[in-house]
Amino acid sequence: YVWDKSEIDQILGPDAELFCDYYDVTVQGNFEQKNILHIQTSLSAVAARFNKSEEEVTTILNDSRNKLFKFRESRIRPGLDDKVLTSWNALMLTAYARAYQVFRDPAYEKAIRNNISFLMQNLRNENYLMRTFNKGKAQIDGYLEDYAFLIRGLIDAYEALFDESYLRWANDLLEVVNSEFWDSDKGGYFVTRQHRNDLLFRMKDEYDQSIPSAISVMLHNNLRFYSLTEDGDLITYSEKIIKKYGQSIMRNPYGYASYLLGIEYYHRKPKEIFLINPPETSAEDYFRIIYQNYDPFKVIVSIRENKSPGFLSASLFAGKTAINGKTTAYVCHNFACSQPINDINQFQALYYSKSID
Repeated sequence: YVWDKSEIDQILGPDAELFCDYYDVTVQGNFEQKNILHIQTSLSAVAARFNKSEEEVTTILNDSRNKLFKFRESRIRPGLDDKVLTSWNALMLTAYARAYQVFRDPAYEKAIRNNISFLMQNLRNENYLMRTFNKGKAQIDGYLEDYAFLIRGLIDAYEALFDESYLRWANDLLEVVNSEFWDSDKGGYFVTRQHRNDLLFRMKDEYDQSIPSAISVMLHNNLRFYSLTEDGDLITYSEKIIKKYGQSIMRNPYGYASYLLGIEYYHRKPKEIFLINPPETSAEDYFRIIYQNYDPFKVIVSIRENKSPGFLSASLFAGKTAINGKTTAYVCHNFACSQPINDINQFQALYYSKSID
């Protein structure tokens, strides 16, 4: 994918000078004595320098790119790593889910559903995850990051599409992580499950690097699920993580930046939004208000009227009903809830207020 100037001169002939000017191609190169094509000037500037119209320049550049592409196709391609990684797909799932929350683009919804369906069909092994998939085969037991990122992605996907099956799968995975990855002696999570007896040493990967630490993501996952279930064990896991890494975070916050969001979530306590939708009603107006500004300190549950919240056992879900056949919202904080609201303006005012009455 890189070029010698002499190659371009030979392939393009009289058009090479204009092409090299536009893409900043030089004899010295910009990458290991070769050139990565990149634009350093404007179309109008090139047109002026070569005394041509912008249309003529565009035609020359298009023709030149086609010639170079055909030449490049004769080269031996670099190796292609085409395996599917659970953890990276889970990171992308979060991106699509959060994008859909804001933009409501049906293409993002399709990507979310297709991605989760693929992971469930190909990388789920009973209650566990596999790490890679390639040529029709899943391999390698899932690592902590596969579980942590997918749990987060499934929660985010639920808060985009409100499909309860996503939360159920996330809850199942959370139970696996807390039972089989947790270090009961020293706290924190191992990279691998406890069944691995072929390892001399079970590692922990506590630092943020190019992706967040899986331990920090699990801190946040536990806290988010505590808001949904009031399961005290989840708070215990979270507090042990904060205590274990607290001094390290203070000494090197840049290496533990993703933990800080979880710690703030723990101290601030999220807003808990519970929406109940009678038949033939939509909560879209409420979603627009909720997602029009970035707020990482919230949990949202939306269900149809007369449908149980399922396995979600937090007290804030108990005894709540829709009012007057309209979508009804309850805005809660630390499990203390507002009166039911079915006026969108009242909901907006309360949602953005500092206190919940």
